[in-house]
Amino acid sequence: MLKKILQSNIITFLLSIKIVSKFILKNSTIIVVYHGVSRKGPFFHKKFNLNIKPTLFEKQIIWLKNNFNIISPRDLLNKKYKKPAVMITFDDGDKSYIKEAVPILKKYKIPSIMFLNMDVIQGKLSWAGISTYLTHINKDFKKNNSINFLDIDKKQVNKFLKNNNKKNILKKI
Repeated sequence: MLKKILQSNIITFLLSIKIVSKFILKNSTIIVVYHGVSRKGPFFHKKFNLNIKPTLFEKQIIWLKNNFNIISPRDLLNKKYKKPAVMITFDDGDKSYIKEAVPILKKYKIPSIMFLNMDVIQGKLSWAGISTYLTHINKDFKKNNSINFLDIDKKQVNKFLKNNNKKNILKKI
C-alpha cells in the first residue's frame, strides 16, 4: 500500500512543489537504495521491480540534486552535512551500476556507494539466485513446494538438490 502511495502521481506532484517538499523534508537524512539501472533488467530485478530505466534514474538524480544536499558515505559517518540530505546507494553490485548509473552520477557530480554481493564475486551462487530460481523457474521444485523465495530454507534446497540432478540445476542457476 505504501509503495503504491509513494509511486502515485499525487505524491510526485506534492514533492515537486518546492514549498511542500522543503517543509516535509527539511530536517531529513534519507538513504536511497537502487539495485539496477538499465533498459532491460535481469530476471530477478524485473520480477521484483528492482530495476529503473536510465532516463528515469537521471530525472530522479536531477530532482534529488535540486531538493537535497547529496552526501557521500564519509559525510554521513563524519556527521558533517546540511539537511535535508540524501545518500545514493546501490545494492548487490549489479554491472548496470558501472555501465549506466556511474556516467549519470559523474555528469551531475553525485557521490554514491555500491554494496557488493561477495558470493557472486567469489564465484559462488548467491542465495537470492538459488531461492529465486527454485521458487519461480524450476517446475519440479514449484510443483512440490508452494513457497515464497523469502521463506525457503537451506534444508529444503539441499533435500531437493539431493533428490534431483544437483549438478544440472546448479549449472542452470
